[in-house]
Amino acid sequence: MSDLIYNSLAHHYHHDGQLWPHVTQVLRGLGLDGMEGVPEYNLEKGAIRGKAVHQACRFIDEDRKFAWPNLEAERMFGGYVETYRQFKADFDYQPVATEELVHDHTYEYAGTLDMRGTVSWKRLSDAVIRLIRADGAERVLVIGDRKTGVPQRSTALQLAAYARCVEVKLRMEISLNEDGSYVRERDVTFYTSPLDERIFLSALAVFNWKNGGGK
Repeated sequence: MSDLIYNSLAHHYHHDGQLWPHVTQVLRGLGLDGMEGVPEYNLEKGAIRGKAVHQACRFIDEDRKFAWPNLEAERMFGGYVETYRQFKADFDYQPVATEELVHDHTYEYAGTLDMRGTVSWKRLSDAVIRLIRADGAERVLVIGDRKTGVPQRSTALQLAAYARCVEVKLRMEISLNEDGSYVRERDVTFYTSPLDERIFLSALAVFNWKNGGGK
């Protein structure tokens, strides 16, 4: 967005010259991201894997030609991307934006949303359709988070924060697998609880209080 500036090296988000906290910073700062006690080596390894896979998925979503730089990279990360391709086909996912900078003017936080797009309502369960009141809609707006590591409960909070920014009700987490396998019931989780947003906003208030700023 035009009034949000992101410094990728420092991982800082500035709005009108003011530094705003970002979603993952809030969750991690309060120990809500499930990463406490994880060895630094594992965190670094996961970050490298996540960056490589997300870049590949971005190329796919943008219909850009993609090829792994070498056979070793393909061996290490190719399975995760294959899972994503199968997810897209299964839900008829059509991307609107990928790696999207988003922010909330009311609560003054920002972040980068993995994916925003639409899925065919025919691919959704009746329970999800009822919760989001999407009966009869040809396609349903959704935001999502691609995970190459162990799923975390905090993903529901993370996505709720992003959902406020883009005004989308349906949130989903896609677990990408190293071996390229895909099972809808196992690898795709939908979040619809309004409690998730309330918990995140409470966490944001505590984070701002601890750091001496914010509303």
